[in-house]
Amino acid sequence: MMDTPDRIRRQSSWFFALLYLLAAFLIWRQTNLLRPLNPVRGLILAAGFALTLAAGPFLTPVFKVVTALTRRLGSLIFGSISLLVYFLILSPLAMVMRLGGKQFLSLKDEGEETWYQDWAPGESPDKQY
Repeated sequence: MMDTPDRIRRQSSWFFALLYLLAAFLIWRQTNLLRPLNPVRGLILAAGFALTLAAGPFLTPVFKVVTALTRRLGSLIFGSISLLVYFLILSPLAMVMRLGGKQFLSLKDEGEETWYQDWAPGESPDKQY
């Protein structure tokens, strides 16, 4: 299902609004620019938030680029973590188990019982039910 343009514009608006709130929080937390938070500074922050919500739909192309980059970055991180798990955990564990003589799947036919049953006369694998 394709995203509608209105949905992407709404997502863009909320993305930039949340980004604005995060930036305002970090500025308030790390600097003294917003301290003390008096009514004038509060109005300026509220006006900036409203302006960000209004400008969000016009920044939709930027939002699309950001989401495309984060998808690529997520794929890269997933691939990197998968490789690390495989080569640093699973492969050494398998080698230690093999050196210890453990076999998880016995490929030798030692006459063990099986669940397989031959087809009876009149049965067909095409009509199982």
